[in-house]
Amino acid sequence: MEGNHPANQTHRTHYDWHGWDDDLASDWHNFRPVIHAFLLFVFIAGDEGKRLVSNDLYFYSVDDCTYFARALHKQGGDITAYCLPRLVDPDKIKVY
Repeated sequence: MEGNHPANQTHRTHYDWHGWDDDLASDWHNFRPVIHAFLLFVFIAGDEGKRLVSNDLYFYSVDDCTYFARALHKQGGDITAYCLPRLVDPDKIKVY
């Protein structure tokens, strides 16, 4: 068993950094994880239709987000609120 026979080759896994090119290793160190968070949208109805008044509250939990959406909606018939999932960087966006 000589040469390029598979028995002579070192087994590498995707966890093994050896053999990765330098660009990929550099990208790994600069990697910033993103998460799924739930963005609360709030609209107010007016003469010209619904107008977006808030879209900057992010929540880790859909339950927390919908709690606030329901509470806002109960304030009056002119308010519509709902939650949608978004990918965010929690280091750049405040998530509740």
